[in-house]
Amino acid sequence: MGERNGNQVMYYLRDRRLDVCYDEESDNDVDGEEVHEEIADEQDADEDSDFDELRRRQVDEIEENIQPRLGRPRSVIKGKNNFKWSTIAPESRGRRSFHVYLPSAREEAKNVSTPLEAWTLLFTPEMLEMIIQHTNEEIERNRVNIENQNASFCRNTDIVELKALIGLLYFTGMEKHNHTNLEDLWSPQFGYNLYRAVMPERRFQYLLQNLRFDEKNSRNVRRTEHALAPIKELWDAFIVNCKKYYSPSTNCTIDEQLLGFRGRFAAQVYIANKPDKYGIKIVSCNDVQTSYTIDAEPYVGRIETAAGDTVPSYYIKKLTETIRNTGRNITCDNWFMSVNIVREMKHNYSLSMVGTLRKNKPEIPSTFLQSTAAGTVRYAYADGMTLLSYSPKRNKVVLLLSSLHKRGHMNEEIGKPDIVAFYNATKGGTDTFDQLCKCYSTSRITKRWPMRLFFGMLDQAGVNSAVLYNLREANSALNCRSFLKELTFSLIKPHLEDRLRKSTLRRSVRTLVSEVLEVNEHRSNETGRLQKRKRCSVCSWRDNKKTLYSCASCGSPVCDDHRTHFCHNCA
Repeated sequence: MGERNGNQVMYYLRDRRLDVCYDEESDNDVDGEEVHEEIADEQDADEDSDFDELRRRQVDEIEENIQPRLGRPRSVIKGKNNFKWSTIAPESRGRRSFHVYLPSAREEAKNVSTPLEAWTLLFTPEMLEMIIQHTNEEIERNRVNIENQNASFCRNTDIVELKALIGLLYFTGMEKHNHTNLEDLWSPQFGYNLYRAVMPERRFQYLLQNLRFDEKNSRNVRRTEHALAPIKELWDAFIVNCKKYYSPSTNCTIDEQLLGFRGRFAAQVYIANKPDKYGIKIVSCNDVQTSYTIDAEPYVGRIETAAGDTVPSYYIKKLTETIRNTGRNITCDNWFMSVNIVREMKHNYSLSMVGTLRKNKPEIPSTFLQSTAAGTVRYAYADGMTLLSYSPKRNKVVLLLSSLHKRGHMNEEIGKPDIVAFYNATKGGTDTFDQLCKCYSTSRITKRWPMRLFFGMLDQAGVNSAVLYNLREANSALNCRSFLKELTFSLIKPHLEDRLRKSTLRRSVRTLVSEVLEVNEHRSNETGRLQKRKRCSVCSWRDNKKTLYSCASCGSPVCDDHRTHFCHNCA
């Protein structure tokens, strides 16, 4: 069966055009916190408004003294660390051949036919059973503190109920109720019938309070090995599934996603130009065409890197393990980019890179930092890399480095260099994915960071599974909201059917469940007749009233005083 291309998938996923906001890392690091500066337009990706005017004049004087002595343009220029660049483009060796990859599903993902099947590939039954096991352990520990230990709201949970809980979380995100008070959600006046039909408010709250994802007794030991210990096993399983069932297109993006969180977390970051400001940072690798998350790594503080490696290079190598030696391209911003990592990824892993450079890199020639007339373009070449200094307007300089482009060319249609046009077209994979997650986020207010990360995983699974579902051409195309609607109903339906089979379910709730399932419970216009007289189940035992009739719905014996007759239409 055929597959849709990436552009078609993104067209179906978006309910409306998403205005992607691209972020920039500042050249400065203040008190160990990351400071991002908002970009005025897409060409200002590496603008430094604090450029030293004195240093600029000094450079101009040096160039004025050197140029007359040379009498001709120099073919070799050097950076601050004497790194050599050539101003002469390398000779072209004819047409270059490279493989073009299209986004595609792998293994079982090729045959998914429903949203639930696609979602189950990423959140497998084994992962849900692990959550159930540790959640029931927490319920058992907390049950001793409850006065009535036989209360129905504090019973152990199962996989059917857990799926229903997740379905309600998706529904709250879909209806923008994720920050609404629970009392209002379950209110007959202001809430939705679906909430009361699936489970009581107290049960929903109790399950969220007791959700756990690891063995509590061994947590402190595992935390010494990794700070993500309370949810690491679940996270690792989720990322393995994301990588297993998807093959990305030719171009990928590595960037940061911020999960808003104001509680206590050792590696909490502050990013000024993100909507949430504070939270948990996730460094993610996404497909440019579909925004599918291929791999991701939460930031948990200090990282032990190999000798000579930097933290950005660690993330690039870690997140590109599944696409090494494939000839794909990675686009990233100036926090990740450096001459060393671009060269290493090209020679050791056959991956090209395109991105902006910070102006404090020692390999950059001083002449490339000078501000010139608008539209000025300067190129330098070294070891298969192309360095671009571009002035989109006066007193602004953008530095880009590419190992994909062998020679510098201008795009005549837009009046910008090809490298700038390519970077602007491929830098938004992660930002678009982040916006799709936030559009229908399941995140509720919590003080527990593992829960915030779990909500983030649900959002990521929702977007990724929607991509897998829409890739199959035989499936009807669904946008994110329509996909989540079908997924929500598929998750809660088994639990609703279980509730409907309970004879003790209140009549008002039974009516709600029947309406949600669109089941018409037929009631006979006559009560059932018993073979033997029995005591009325409603009357006091002191009255000792016997009857030959029973309730047609639940079968309980009822006397004439407690029987009600309905016609077929009213029943």
